[in-house]
Amino acid sequence: MGRYGSTLGTSVFCEGMSPTFTPAKFDDSSLYRFAKFPWSEPAPSRDEVRRHSWGMLYKSNKAFASPLGGEDINGRSAKQYKAFLEQSYGVTGAQEAHQAIDALLEGDQHLENDLLLPLAYAVKDIPEHELEAEVEERVEFLKDFFVAQGVDPRRAEYKFRYLVRMLRSENFVKAAAPALPTTTRAWDIIRVHNVGGPATELGWISPEEFLEISDKAVAALQRYFVSWADVAASYWWGRMIWASDGEPDVAAAMKDQSQRLTELLAHSDSPWVRVPLHDIVAEEPFSSLDSLH
Repeated sequence: MGRYGSTLGTSVFCEGMSPTFTPAKFDDSSLYRFAKFPWSEPAPSRDEVRRHSWGMLYKSNKAFASPLGGEDINGRSAKQYKAFLEQSYGVTGAQEAHQAIDALLEGDQHLENDLLLPLAYAVKDIPEHELEAEVEERVEFLKDFFVAQGVDPRRAEYKFRYLVRMLRSENFVKAAAPALPTTTRAWDIIRVHNVGGPATELGWISPEEFLEISDKAVAALQRYFVSWADVAASYWWGRMIWASDGEPDVAAAMKDQSQRLTELLAHSDSPWVRVPLHDIVAEEPFSSLDSLH
């Protein structure tokens, strides 16, 4: 495997581990598009807040009331949701919706991203006259790696070369990326809402099933990330890779995402600010030990 094998092994293949992430840093100087996040009275529990806010990026407003945060759908919006799910995920009914959700929770795309992204990122600032040799060395590693796995390496090679070009482009520089995360898995997990929300509104998934799906998504985020800022950085990079494949202006494509993430991470009323991803359990005071005597 050479000098790249040990670097990749931890982030890609040790799925049970919870790696350490560098929190994302987003510009919070812009005016927020949304005045406030609505909070019900009495205040919901922390678990309830997480259950209804993990997919905020895919809600039309900040309401907790429904999967998409909006009013009941009409015939026109139902047609649009059906077209979106079929075109984006190949989903045309309940069974396919559940299959797509399971695939995303298990890691639909992040494994490939997590393997290729750090290799491409490592050469983004290399002088042009040294680039070809560095790229070819990594391509040879990728070929050996995927052949050993019994997988055709051509797709990985193509995507790696594409990532190198993208990361060295002016458009990427303008996109103001957060720190490189260990994984882009949050892009998969949060997209569960992009399938489950519309599928629930269409009646393919029951509200009770969607709450169970939400609990699984929150548990997955808690397993792999230490904070909402880590989730945001991971999601941003996965979303950026997806957007840049065919988008002529990466910076423009990511502007809205960055603004929404900034709001969720910085707005005083944001559920991601009020309720952390993990509960911090205070240690019992020593006086509580008296009951043991």
